Amino acid sequence: MGPSSSPPPAARPDPPDPPPRPDRGGAARDLLVAVNADESTGPRLACHLGALLAAGDGAGDPEHGPLAAGGGEQDPAGGPAGSGDPEPALRATGEMGAAARELARRLGVGAGGSGGARQRSLAELAGEVGLPMPLLARAREIAAQSSRLAATERRRAADLGAAVLTRLDPGYPPALLDLALPPPVLYLLGELPETLARGRLGLTVVGARRADRYGLDLAHRISRSLAALGLTVVSGLARGVDAAAHRGALAGAGTTVAVLGSGLGVDYPRGHARLRREIAASGALLTEFPVGLQPRRWHFPVRNRLLAALTPGTLVVQATERSGSLVTARWALDLGRDVLAVPGPVGDRHSRGPHRLLRDGAALVTDARDVLDALVGPSVADELLAAGGLSGGEEEERGQDNVNGDRSTKEGVGGSGRAGAATDPRGRKGKVLAALSAGLGRAPEEIADEVGAGVDSVLGALMELEIEGWVRREPGPRFFRTQR
Repeated sequence: MGPSSSPPPAARPDPPDPPPRPDRGGAARDLLVAVNADESTGPRLACHLGALLAAGDGAGDPEHGPLAAGGGEQDPAGGPAGSGDPEPALRATGEMGAAARELARRLGVGAGGSGGARQRSLAELAGEVGLPMPLLARAREIAAQSSRLAATERRRAADLGAAVLTRLDPGYPPALLDLALPPPVLYLLGELPETLARGRLGLTVVGARRADRYGLDLAHRISRSLAALGLTVVSGLARGVDAAAHRGALAGAGTTVAVLGSGLGVDYPRGHARLRREIAASGALLTEFPVGLQPRRWHFPVRNRLLAALTPGTLVVQATERSGSLVTARWALDLGRDVLAVPGPVGDRHSRGPHRLLRDGAALVTDARDVLDALVGPSVADELLAAGGLSGGEEEERGQDNVNGDRSTKEGVGGSGRAGAATDPRGRKGKVLAALSAGLGRAPEEIADEVGAGVDSVLGALMELEIEGWVRREPGPRFFRTQR
């Protein structure tokens, strides 16, 4: 039989172009910036929203995850159609994952459509994700105008010469993603050194604000030597050891980064305006707090987690047993970073903190060589010192002018003082913390019954305790006290 003489089938017309996808990545960034800057919600809520909504493994990649551009059909796994993989931040299974997806949709940053899932009320969502209902309701109000609010906040930062980064942006420091609740928004005045952005070749230096000449000299000399060898020195811009470390790094013609407990544009600590300018010129001022926000007591223990996360090691130079420097050291241990300490005179109260760390296994430091041995090992330390033309301790003997510049001993809010004391919280947070144990998780409703407070009040306290590292949450949500 010969070939059919029927005409070939007509070619199918090209399918119409799909409608343009909304920029959900941009919407998510705007929401985080707007919530972070809102006076009634602020960084505490933004941290939790970021953890719920940001793209987990791909948080630094705006092209992936639930907050990236998208919004087409969804496959049964919850990811974009044909992706074969659920949205990275929402891989959690069960009700928590479903609640997080619906929360993203309700806030205008998640893929459209509920896929047949049960519709939840906002109150149900608040309970399932463990956020206070009033704050979640406020977040929804902010979402409706987040583009305008975020633009205003970015203009305020730009007026100071600063940039605003979210955890969805490529320039976000990856080391901070090691935190359980990374800051969703960062304000950056200056530039983060490339080595620090990769989480390498840096040291955090913290210590007493009322440090004596011994502590100030050592902080300055060690920081000067390390900066001259290419390490970035990170500290908190407080008086005393922090300021000496920053000035030492500048004297070594190196880079230094100050992590603030206030917003940019705030003269805190007073008298450090020139130092702030010099740090921004050689490195960066970094904060998670909105532009112009004055320092508050709770800012500093929260800020300390960034100090610990940014570098491979934390060095404590003089600290009392109640010092916030020990909070930073605890964060470093929790994150798997190295902890180092400078010994001091026996009987001096500023020696008690470092000596306690040394008893617990911290590396003993007397000069820059000790730091290098701990962070990179003796062989690499030899190479660095040889390349820098130093023998380990000789650089520290050079130039000790302007070690501290302002030896103020006035006690106040901030930095490494009692505001960050490593003692249990008091008041409402103290009662909530006392109701928890390390081995037995409890639901917010159980805690509320025990302490005689409303669930929203308890959830607000738990939010703060979680950011400060006192508690951890697991699906349910259930809360556990962390091991101290």
